[in-house]
Amino acid sequence: MPSDGKTVLTREHPLTALALCMLLTLDAAGSRPVASIASPQNRVRAELTLTPQGSLLWRVWYRDHPVLADSPLGLTVGADSFDSGLSLVGATPGIDGRERYALWTGPCRQVDSPWRQVTATLRNARGALLLIDLRVADGGVAVRYRLPAPPGYDGQPVAVAADHTGFAFTSGQAWLQPYHQPSDYTPAYEDYYQAVAIGQAPGRCRGPNPAAGWSFGGLYRLADGDAWALSVESGVDESWCGTHLSDGTDGVYRVRWPSAGEYKQKVPALLASSAAPLTTLPLTTAWRGLALAGEAGSIVTSTWPTDLAQPCEVTDPSWIAPGRASWSWLSQPERFDRRAFGTFLDFAAERGWEYELLDAGWWNVPLGEMAAAARERGVRLLLWGDSTEMYDVPDRRRRLDEAAAAGVAGFKIDFWCSDKQLAVRTMLDLCRDAAERRLVVVLHGCTIPRGWQRTWPNLLSAEAVLGEESYHFESDYGDRAAAHHAILPFTRNVIAPMDYTPALLDGAPWRHRVTAAHQLALPVLFTSGVQHHGGRADWYRALPDAALDLLGSVPAAWDESRCLAADPGRYVAVARRSGTTWFVAALNGTSAPLTLPLDLAWLGRGSLVTCLSDGPEGTLRVGHEVGAVSLAANGGYVLRTAATTSTP
Repeated sequence: MPSDGKTVLTREHPLTALALCMLLTLDAAGSRPVASIASPQNRVRAELTLTPQGSLLWRVWYRDHPVLADSPLGLTVGADSFDSGLSLVGATPGIDGRERYALWTGPCRQVDSPWRQVTATLRNARGALLLIDLRVADGGVAVRYRLPAPPGYDGQPVAVAADHTGFAFTSGQAWLQPYHQPSDYTPAYEDYYQAVAIGQAPGRCRGPNPAAGWSFGGLYRLADGDAWALSVESGVDESWCGTHLSDGTDGVYRVRWPSAGEYKQKVPALLASSAAPLTTLPLTTAWRGLALAGEAGSIVTSTWPTDLAQPCEVTDPSWIAPGRASWSWLSQPERFDRRAFGTFLDFAAERGWEYELLDAGWWNVPLGEMAAAARERGVRLLLWGDSTEMYDVPDRRRRLDEAAAAGVAGFKIDFWCSDKQLAVRTMLDLCRDAAERRLVVVLHGCTIPRGWQRTWPNLLSAEAVLGEESYHFESDYGDRAAAHHAILPFTRNVIAPMDYTPALLDGAPWRHRVTAAHQLALPVLFTSGVQHHGGRADWYRALPDAALDLLGSVPAAWDESRCLAADPGRYVAVARRSGTTWFVAALNGTSAPLTLPLDLAWLGRGSLVTCLSDGPEGTLRVGHEVGAVSLAANGGYVLRTAATTSTP
C-alpha cells in the first residue's frame, strides 16, 4: 500500500474570492461578514462574521439547510484574549486543495477528498494577531486557529487558558455520549449514547458522578432529517489535549478542557499537569468541526475525521498488517497460564487469524517459548500493558526493545483514563517509538483517537467504547446491547477504529439478548485494525461449518464501504468490500422483528457463497440465496460473496 500523500494545494478559487470581496464591502447593522466559502459541489457553505463587539462567529449550511446558527470562536492564550474586541486585518481568497492518503483500517483503503479553505486574520486590542482557517468539503466543515510568535518572544511555554469554540445547532435530535468526571477508570469514553433533544442535559451516566458534558463524536439530526452532523476533533498533536463539549443547555455546545483531576495513581505528574495545554509559539491548534451529510448512512462511511489529520509519519508502512486475534481474557479472565494461552494460539492458527493477544499475566509464561510457538503456527503475539509503564521514556523504550527482540508484534496498552496533554503526548510518543521498532499498537481505557490512525497507521485500534467485556460487569448490558450496536456505526466508529471485541457467542457466565446472527454481523459492521474474538474455541466450533468459515473469512481492513440502510439506534445495514469479495451485514437494534428493504441484486446471482440469518427459536439459518433481509427481534444478517461485477 502506498504511503500517505501530502496535502495538495491546487489554486485559488475565483468564485470564492469574488464572493469574499463582495462580503467585505458590506457593513450591516449587526454582525459584519468576514469571509464566506462553499464546498467544491456547493453542498456545504460556511461564513465567518464579526459582531459589533468584535467577537468572531461562524455559521454553517448543508444544502441550504441551516446547521449552525451564530456560534462563537476564539482563544485566550497567555495575556492575549481573542474572544472580543477583535478587528479584521484581512482574509485570503479561497484556495482549493485535496487530501490523498491511505488508511490501514476504517471504511476504505484509499481516500481522495477535495476541499476549499479561507483564512481570516484578526487583531486584538493589544495588537496580537490570530489566524482562523475555515475549511469546507462536500462532507464536512472545520475551523482551527494559528497564532504567530510575537516580536521578542522568548520561546517559553504559554498556557492556552480558554478555547471559545462552540456549536449552536439548529433544533433537532442528537445521540450523545456523556463525558465522565475523573475516577480510577474514567474518563475512557465507555458509556451508552443518549438519545436527547438538542440542548438537553445529560441524563444518568455510567461514571461515578454526574456527567461533565458531552464527548466529541456525537450525532445530530437536523432540518427534519435533511441534514446530519457528527462532531469531530482531529489533528490533535503533542501541543494540544483532547477536549469535550459542555452540556449545551445554554444553546451552545462549547469546547471544554479535560478535568483537572484526571489522574493515574502511579503517574503523579499527570495529576499535577495542567488541564489546559501549555505550548510554544507559533501555535497551530487541532481542527474542530462536523462531518455532514444529507442522510445518516453517509455519516457511517465519512472520512472527515482523518481528512483533517496530519499526514502519515511512518516512512515505510508496508510492514503494518491489520488482522484478527484470538483472546483468552474475555472468556477466561482468571487464567494466566501457558496452557490457556496455548489453547487460544492453537485456535488462532486453526482459523488462519493473524494474532493472539496475551493479556494480563503473560509475564507468568516463558515469552520466548510462546513467541517461537506462535511463529511456527503463523501467528504473531500482542502483549497487554498498563499505561503507567509508558510515561517514563527510557523504561518505555526498554520494554518495546525487549518485546521486539522476542519477536512480539505489538502491544495493547490499557488504563489511560485522561485527555490531558501529557496523556496525549505519551500515547503519540508510544506510537512513534513502536513504529521505529515495527510494532503495532492498540489503546484501551483511552480517549478517542483524533485522526491518529492516519498519522500513525501502526495504531490499529483503540477501545474508547463500551464493549463486550461489559457482559462481565453490568447485569443490564445484555438488555441494552442491541440498541447500543445500532448507534455505534454512526458515532464512535466513524471517528476511529474501534476495538469492541465483537462476535462473542453465548456461553457461561452470561447470555445474550441478541441473536447469533446479530453477533456474527458485528465484525463486518464495526471496523477495527485488530478484531479480537474473545470467546472460547468450543463456542465457535459449535457453529455450523459454513458460519464458522464465514466468520474466519471476515478481514480486518476494507477497500470500500457503503451504507445500505440506516436508522440510528434502530437498524443499520452496511456493505464492505475486500478485494473482489463483498460482505453485507445488518442488525436490528429493537425488540420487534423488521424487514429491511434492501436491493441486493447488484451482488450478482452467481456470486453468493454464504448467508447467515435468524432461524426459528433463536437458531442460526445458513442459506445460499439472496433474499429479503428479515431480522428477528435483536437479530442480524451476514452475507458473503466470492466476487461481483456490478455495483449498486
